[in-house]
Amino acid sequence: MKKLEYFRMDLDFYMVDRWYLGRPVGLSGTLGKHFITPKYIGSDEVFEMPVKKPGPELRFTIGNFGTPVVEESLAFAIQNMCGPDVELINAKIDSKNKYYILNVVSLIDCIDKQKSELSYKKDGSILAMPKLSIMKEAAWPHHMFKVGTDISIIVSGEIRDLICSTGSHMVIFRDV
Repeated sequence: MKKLEYFRMDLDFYMVDRWYLGRPVGLSGTLGKHFITPKYIGSDEVFEMPVKKPGPELRFTIGNFGTPVVEESLAFAIQNMCGPDVELINAKIDSKNKYYILNVVSLIDCIDKQKSELSYKKDGSILAMPKLSIMKEAAWPHHMFKVGTDISIIVSGEIRDLICSTGSHMVIFRDV
């Protein structure tokens, strides 16, 4: 059996030379908190994403609510690996239609509660995951998914390698 590798994908907030994107806005309204709970949005609409702070155009970036925004060819490569675990939503940045919002729609019950540091809400649901460890066998064969109702996205080693191959240095991958 091949070695299973999974990583928590986080934004590198210390990267200075990058663009910052605003919330996706379309005719049906603004998308934002829609991405916290994993579910299909099911829209063919093109969402405008304003550039809040100019910087170099990136093939892979993370927008509001931890949402990946991906250049077209990379989006198709990720979708090819992930299948129904992701939904591609059309995005337009600075009048360019070559971007997609990656909506991660799979929620996998694979948190290793013995090895993780978790804080809980009064209702018993997870509030925060300062240290996350997952049961990798329970996550297999998924390549991109969520484990709770926060913005954290878990990716396989193959997806990490694909994102890193774009030269994107604004994402930090933490072993889970």
